[in-house]
Amino acid sequence: MPFDMSFSPDGQKLFVLGGNANDKIFTYDLSVAWDVNDWTYAGEFDFDLAPILQDNFAPGGMEFNDDGTVMFVSEY
Repeated sequence: MPFDMSFSPDGQKLFVLGGNANDKIFTYDLSVAWDVNDWTYAGEFDFDLAPILQDNFAPGGMEFNDDGTVMFVSEY
């Protein structure tokens, strides 16, 4: 089950935190900004959360700064 999701600042990508592997972020390309009716799986975000998660905690939330250059992940 996904824990959180966030769009890129331009709405062309969707990032989903969790899913089948709780320490991964999955990406989807959107053909229309912010419209999930026509999305394409783009793979896993090139960032493994396992090294930063402590004591078997799962990721609980995700957010980007305004220009999309910094991602924040909180533990659940």
